[in-house]
Order: sequence, then C-alpha cells, then structure tokens
Amino acid sequence: MINIVGLGASDEKALILGALEIINNGRKNFLRTEKHEAVSYFINHKISYKSFDYIYEDEKSLSFEDVYGKIVEILLREEKENGVINYYVPGNPFVAEKTVSLLIEKTATNVIKGMSFIDDVLAQVKRDAVDGLLFLDSDFDLLDINPSMDILITQIYNNRIASDTSIKLQEIYSPDHEVILLIDAGLKSQRISRDKLYLLPRQEGINHQTALYVPRIREDKRKILISYIEKLIDDKNLSYSDEVLNIIREKMIEEAENLKANDDNSLAKLYFLINLLLGLGNREGFFNKDLILETILQKIRENSDFF
Repeated sequence: MINIVGLGASDEKALILGALEIINNGRKNFLRTEKHEAVSYFINHKISYKSFDYIYEDEKSLSFEDVYGKIVEILLREEKENGVINYYVPGNPFVAEKTVSLLIEKTATNVIKGMSFIDDVLAQVKRDAVDGLLFLDSDFDLLDINPSMDILITQIYNNRIASDTSIKLQEIYSPDHEVILLIDAGLKSQRISRDKLYLLPRQEGINHQTALYVPRIREDKRKILISYIEKLIDDKNLSYSDEVLNIIREKMIEEAENLKANDDNSLAKLYFLINLLLGLGNREGFFNKDLILETILQKIRENSDFF
C-alpha cells in the first residue's frame, strides 16, 4: 500500500494531524518535490526522505506523461520491495496531481488530504471558480480549450513545457493576450507575473509548482455568430421552406467549388451557411443540433463512411 499525503499550500505549521502521523510512522518517504516549505518539518526532525526533483531537472526532454509515469514506476517498485511506503505531494492530492490518479488506478492507497494551492491561485487572480473556470494540466488538447471560460493550466514544470503551452494557446488566442503566471502560489517564495502570451517561455524561475491563468476572451465569436444568424432569420423572415433551402443549397455548392483555390473566405461563407441551415431547422423543430452531433458520433462508432 502507498500512503499518499498532501502537504498543503503553506509551511510545516499548516500540516494536518493525519499528515504528521504518516510522516512519523517510520516508513520510507518519497516526495514529488522537496521545493515546498512544509518539507522543513522533515529537515528539522531529521526524518529522511527521497525527492523526485532529479527527474524534472535531469530529464527535461521527457514529456509530461513520461515524467509522471517514471515517478509512478519507481513508487510501485519501492512498494513491492517495502510493503508500505509514504508519498507526499504539494497541496491536495486530488487537485492537479497526475501521479496520484495513476497510483490509485494501479495499487491500494490511503490518501490524506491537504489544502490545495488552487485557493491561493484564485485569491491572487481574484476569481470565483463558480463563475466558469476550466482546470487543465499542461498535456491538454486544443479541443479541451473553451475561450469563453477562464482557464487554469497546471503542471507547467519547465520552460520547454511553457513554450509548448504558449504555442498551442496561440492557435486560439492572440499572441498579445495577457496571461498570469503563478509560481509557488501560497508559499513565501510565490511570484505572480502578468505578461503577454508569446512571452511565456521567457519567464524565469518556472518550476513544477507553476500554473498559468488564462483569462477568457470576452468576445465569444461563436455566440456572436449565432446571435447574428438569429437576427438575420427574423429580419429577413426566413423559414425552413423549399425556396430558402434551395437558395442555401446553391450558395453552399458555389462556395464548396471555390474551396479548390484554398479560399479562406469561401470556407468562412460555407461555415456561415451551415450554421444558418442549422439555425433554421433547429428553430422550427425539424431537427435538433445535439441529436445531429450524436448521430455523427454513432456513425463513427459504427465505422460508417460519410462519403
């Protein structure tokens, strides 16, 4: 079994009783990182431990997934050799701790919670998580991003990850979009900096207690498009009739032909016409947009071809 302990978001004085009992149980201790102020308890009480900082520092070429996979591999091997071991992570084990979720899948665990750094992060950026806040880690996919929500990205543990994150986000956000980098949030060493997205890789002091806060784009382009289409339907008194459908069909064929010239303008018009068709049909009850998506997914699951 592995005892998984959250060290909280502050110094040794904030360690809860359950954490102190595990620390003093005489088992082998492993820390995801010793760069945490609560580790002073181990030092002051001469309690031995081994940290995994060397994996981050010596193998910077490893991906996010590989780093945490290697930590888990070592812990499982130590558990097999020693029976019961202790593993410590910053903050709360159930918040932004990939190694913890992997361990829970693979072996028996006893989890002792601690205060999450998320509370300190939200205090620094002055945000209420209830008002639409998306939590991601640094191996996110672009499809995970919702620019109409504020986003908190964790596990940005070195400048390479920061660079990769910056490049991916610039697929959606402007390079000048202001972001907030939070290093060691909640600790005495915390550093909060605001800068443009493209400058993220140049930040100094990035470590594996670094998070990135990405404010939402106030202008939600899709909502504006849908709103415009709804107004267009009303203003022109459009309906789901044969006449209107034929006009849309002819325009779609025309714009599809123009795609051969890699015309972005034609692609934009085609996308607009598809959304106009969806708006008309959905409004008058001929079909439901969500059911259309479900039908597409079902066809994919059945390995059906669409053309």
